[in-house]
Amino acid sequence: MIEDVLGKLILLEAAILLALSYKTVVRKPVKRLLEDVEAAHLLLIPLFIGASLFLAFTISALIKNHLRWIDEAPIDHQLVQAHKLLQASLLGMCLYLSMLIYKFNHLMRARTSLNKALKVEEKQLEDWKHIIAVRAYKLECKVGRLEAGLKELKFEYLRKSREAEAKAAVASELKKQCEGFNLKHDRELEYNQTLRNQLLSIDQTLLEDKQKISSWTGLKESILRDGLNLLSPWKILEPSNNVSEECSDNNPVTTNGCYQTLHSGTSAPSSPRHRHRRPVYQTSY
Repeated sequence: MIEDVLGKLILLEAAILLALSYKTVVRKPVKRLLEDVEAAHLLLIPLFIGASLFLAFTISALIKNHLRWIDEAPIDHQLVQAHKLLQASLLGMCLYLSMLIYKFNHLMRARTSLNKALKVEEKQLEDWKHIIAVRAYKLECKVGRLEAGLKELKFEYLRKSREAEAKAAVASELKKQCEGFNLKHDRELEYNQTLRNQLLSIDQTLLEDKQKISSWTGLKESILRDGLNLLSPWKILEPSNNVSEECSDNNPVTTNGCYQTLHSGTSAPSSPRHRHRRPVYQTSY
């Protein structure tokens, strides 16, 4: 009776192992059934412990009986030994299969969770791949723009370098011209200083000449003033109308005399008419 139950239990456990090992239609219902059974693991643990103790007791009894009979045992005893050995074997196989089912189910659950995690990771990886592809495309576009900008900068650098070389050549030329202008400026300054010195000497000479001229002019004015004072008693130059009339005559001698009277301050020699004129109050004989 026990052997039949243990045999059926072993067949059931073997079927469960086969259902879990291969991906068939009955795999998911078997998993659900095992999950429901494992939910009541508090009831299975004492059963498993009792079966383990019973197996240990049976094995110990077999060993004792085997050691008791050193010689050949009677036939009924051998049958009892064979029966107990069969029971112990079936029970051990049943416990072994149950342990395999438990571990296999645990591994299947871990595998399922790992598959779910892998699917999530694969999905995230695909999302990351898409994001990385988009970023890579953007970076490639940016790299292309940067390369184009780098080429433009190279061309600009070459152009600026040529301009700098040309400006450096112009600067060197201007520097040479500036040095020439500086030399010319120095020479002009020396020439200007020479002219200034000459002008100063000329100004000094002119000042001395002016002083001499002013002294001669003063002397001349004093002579003229003295000469006019000497002639004033005779009133030769009064009135001015007579002088102008006399100067307006056609006589060259009278005209020269008037010029000398006006410009030299001395009286010109009187003409015979003036010299031999008699006063009105004198009577002629």
